[in-house]
Amino acid sequence: MKRTFGMIVMASILITALAGCRGLMRSDPAIDLSPNLDAQPKFKTQSLSRPVPEGTIPYKASLGQIKQDKVPVPVTELLVKRGKNRFDIYCAACHGQAGMGISPVVDRGMVAPPAFDHPRILALKDGALFDLISKGIRSMPGYDQDLSEQDRWAVVVYVRALQISQHSVFGDLPQSLQNKFRE
Repeated sequence: MKRTFGMIVMASILITALAGCRGLMRSDPAIDLSPNLDAQPKFKTQSLSRPVPEGTIPYKASLGQIKQDKVPVPVTELLVKRGKNRFDIYCAACHGQAGMGISPVVDRGMVAPPAFDHPRILALKDGALFDLISKGIRSMPGYDQDLSEQDRWAVVVYVRALQISQHSVFGDLPQSLQNKFRE
């Protein structure tokens, strides 16, 4: 009994001593059994964290940088009609038929999208508009999965037609049409 009690006391002292022991203070680093979890590269926002490999093209997230600035397909009446069709299906519910941001969805509480005749939207290049349609912005979803590349360019052409229709004056019409309306 005494011997068991003595062993318990000795074991308690040994456990307490080992638990409180911090080991030797060393100047060299300890051996790390899982170094890749402790020494990960640090990424800082707005900066390159590692060098860009030679021969690669860095991705620019700004609008219009990925696609060209002009419509790469021939602009025809058929393309404009296709753009109107796709616009009516995918865009008009939020942007409205005339692209002014007045729509049933906005009437039910959604934040109104900017009108297509807003100076910021007018200043966008065709490539930037294509990127917006493809990737979306804020509450607008991207349509790159729903619309083919040709259809997205058709929507760009139709939006440009809407913008022209909002900012045209009688003098912009060809002379033959001006004469027709004067008759």
